[in-house]
Amino acid sequence: MRYGVIGYGIVGKHMVRDIESAGHEAVIYDPGFIEYGDTRDAVSECDCVFVCVSTPASDNGALDMRQIEEVFRWLVAPIAVIRSTLAIGTGDWLTNQGHHVVVCPEFIGEGVRPPYVAMAQPPFLILGGTRSACMRAIQSLSRLYNSECEFIQMSAREAEIAKLAENYFLALKVTWANEVYEICQLFAADYNRVMGGLVHDYRIGRSHTHVYRDARGWSSKCFDKDLPGLLAHASSSAPLLKKLIDVNEWHKTRSEKQ
Repeated sequence: MRYGVIGYGIVGKHMVRDIESAGHEAVIYDPGFIEYGDTRDAVSECDCVFVCVSTPASDNGALDMRQIEEVFRWLVAPIAVIRSTLAIGTGDWLTNQGHHVVVCPEFIGEGVRPPYVAMAQPPFLILGGTRSACMRAIQSLSRLYNSECEFIQMSAREAEIAKLAENYFLALKVTWANEVYEICQLFAADYNRVMGGLVHDYRIGRSHTHVYRDARGWSSKCFDKDLPGLLAHASSSAPLLKKLIDVNEWHKTRSEKQ
């Protein structure tokens, strides 16, 4: 099969790796890379297209969908699997425009040795869209990943919320760890020993519990755009999210010189 990949950043490169390691051809389009900048027609002729373009924060904090809108002005594909983080409602809007799309959030992560990067394949993929679109996507994805990868189907809007909620939770955990660090400092306790005991509780787990003295709180490409993006949609329905963003700014002021 021939798979198209639009956007050759971190997510796009990850998809190309998965496509080629499964023995298939990847056709790349990204105007930011000269060698991949002139293949629109070739991408549209692919059996399945992964959309991996950037959706940065706009001036009002909401996610900027202009690159997504630009792609779907010209893309014609049997199925488009969108790996970009989307503003809530984008998948439904594209479907109503006549596009066959599935929202498939990526959970690659960033920071020190993110675990999903090291995996041969993801343990699960969320697929958000109509039943027929999801079935088309599964036919293509099952040629890249074996049956140990679970396909979890839901609506496009639910998949969009799931992606934003995932980063919300992880940012919340980082903030919690930083607050535990502050409490340990207050009582002259060793944070690493305290947390080293806590993470043995399977309900807590080890991920996102490192606290860096010289870089407190979270500062992340994903968190810094996705949390305000979710807040722009949720507004008064998410008072904890608003407080979380404010508290993180306070933790940043607690950074110490090494």
